[in-house]
Amino acid sequence: MGNSESCPVYDGNFVRADSGAVNCGACPPPVSTSEDSWLIFHLLVSFVLVAYVRWSRVVIHNHACNERELPACCQRQLHERAAARLTALRTEYASFLQMLKVGLPRVVVDHKMRAESKDPSVLDELIATTTKAKKVPAPIEILKVQEPVEDKDPEHTQKVESFMRMIKVGVPRHLVEMKARREGVDPAELDGKPATVLAARSRRSSISSVVSTAPSTPDALATRSASTVASNNGRTLAMMALRKMNNGMRKKLHWSTTPYTEALVPAQRRDSLWSKIHAKDKLDRVCISTESRRWMEKLFVKVVAKAKRERANSNPAIFDEQGEPEVEMGGEEEMAKDPGSAFLHRKLYVVLLDHKKSQNIAIVLARVKRTFPELTHEILTLNCDVLSSPALQSLIDMWPDSAEQEAIDQFDGDVSRLATAEQFLIVARKIPRAQQKLRCLQFKMDFAPRVEELRDNLKLLIRGIQQVCASDRFAGVLEYVFHLGNLLNFGEGVEYTEWVKSISISSLAKLSFTKAYDGRISFLQYVIQSVERDEPHLALFSDQLPLITKCSKLSVQSLFAECQSLKGGLRMLINETQKAAVFKTDDADLRADLAKSRESMRLYAMEVEQELNGVQELVDQLERERKHFLNYFEEEDALPIDELLGFIASFADEYTRERQQLILRARRALKTNHNRSSSTNSFPLKRHSL
Repeated sequence: MGNSESCPVYDGNFVRADSGAVNCGACPPPVSTSEDSWLIFHLLVSFVLVAYVRWSRVVIHNHACNERELPACCQRQLHERAAARLTALRTEYASFLQMLKVGLPRVVVDHKMRAESKDPSVLDELIATTTKAKKVPAPIEILKVQEPVEDKDPEHTQKVESFMRMIKVGVPRHLVEMKARREGVDPAELDGKPATVLAARSRRSSISSVVSTAPSTPDALATRSASTVASNNGRTLAMMALRKMNNGMRKKLHWSTTPYTEALVPAQRRDSLWSKIHAKDKLDRVCISTESRRWMEKLFVKVVAKAKRERANSNPAIFDEQGEPEVEMGGEEEMAKDPGSAFLHRKLYVVLLDHKKSQNIAIVLARVKRTFPELTHEILTLNCDVLSSPALQSLIDMWPDSAEQEAIDQFDGDVSRLATAEQFLIVARKIPRAQQKLRCLQFKMDFAPRVEELRDNLKLLIRGIQQVCASDRFAGVLEYVFHLGNLLNFGEGVEYTEWVKSISISSLAKLSFTKAYDGRISFLQYVIQSVERDEPHLALFSDQLPLITKCSKLSVQSLFAECQSLKGGLRMLINETQKAAVFKTDDADLRADLAKSRESMRLYAMEVEQELNGVQELVDQLERERKHFLNYFEEEDALPIDELLGFIASFADEYTRERQQLILRARRALKTNHNRSSSTNSFPLKRHSL
């Protein structure tokens, strides 16, 4: 190219300088060196462009091959796929991870995985990808040590601290300030430290409030009322403050309240027992004497003092001896066994049924003194009195199935070669719907005693509920327990009727759970003593409830189920009557028997319907009495009436038993004191010397 005689030649791709080329004459004449530099510049630009294009393709190829240099969108998709895969594997291998978590050896887990065709290496991958969050402990705040300040008046400082503690636990500020002024403390001194309101919760409370059971202790009431209205909070905490003023540790009587303890009583419950109790004047209420209150403070309240003194003679003489529970030894009932039947010397028979079925049917038929045609006729006309209900049930259970019935229908050989059961079934195969006829016959035989028993149980339950609602002595005992239990829970000087409106009947079963501090007397025994002292006419309340024990053994749900079962039997009778009217046959005797059977079932169905109508009236009356009972005692509608009657029966039985033991111990103590006094007053006679 440096040759001045060369000419540029274009070969289709590039422009090059050819020194051997002949001057074409078209090119301009050669000029100076600066004018030839445009060709060099053109070649350089072309080379740069080609290199840039090829380098761009190489970079894109590297991005596609090297995942560390993938674009952000591609990397995001790969991460999502990997996370989904790990999630699926964690779900699949969750049981094996749990094995490792509870401490099983890895060898055992790997063996289990291989037995279930799982890859143990996947478990290593899951463990490696599990992120463990490190718990960083919170920095410990070190409080600054305050320098001790010399207390000039320690008694005054102790009073201020006690009032500040009252504010800290949530007692209203105005009550604390009022008490502080009475004690000679300036309310401004109570602002020395910031008071934090804490949730008032008793450390001694062992029963938490449930939605269906209202709180019955003062602390539980305070816990619930703190989350309602501010005014209620103030009154509740004021009540707690008054209770704190009652010195000593009191035993808690944990009972269940009705759902309307803290709610508005609806109109239908305003005539309840508890509404009548709260409407009484103070003079008309049951009397809790001073002696009963004194014994409560002595037995169920523990005085906290600096010098603990053991009280001598803390129990009356009637509690010195523990009565031995009398165990009645009942005689063992002798089981009379029926003599076994004689061995049957049987010949070879043709058996079409299962051997066990054939044998059981033969045993049932062996007790029947009828020929098979006579027995079949009685079953068809529902007028069979030779088969008992258990025998009919055995026939129904052992009746041949469809395959066996088909074999019986197709048998046309010698009937005498058949077994006893097969001979009977050959005769009975002419009865249409024979198994259903047996069910109708069994229902007819059992209906009279069943409906009589159901009617008697319904009447008994109705009378028992009426006795409980009409008993003024039981209402008085319930009222006495209500006031005495609240007096134990709240102490003197607290109007507890604003907090506990009523108690549930189920609380009567919990009276014996609360024991005195000496452990020798329960709250139920104390109630029995107090009733004997204050309201002796209430002690014989069980005399007004003579049916409560029998009623507690009945189940209302079972009675309703029995009523529905009898109605199902009536529907079965009506259905069989309709089916018998549709059945057609060419046998004149069978047609006559079917007509007689249909008429018999129709007449009997009418009798059953009349009986069940009377039973339904008793069921409706029982439902009305049940609702009246629940409204009268303000119980929940979902509670079963038989369970509540069971609580009353158990309470009456336990009350009577404890009262009898109490009277027995009192008589023994009186007799012992009498013998002791008589032996003290008698002096020995002097002997004269001979």
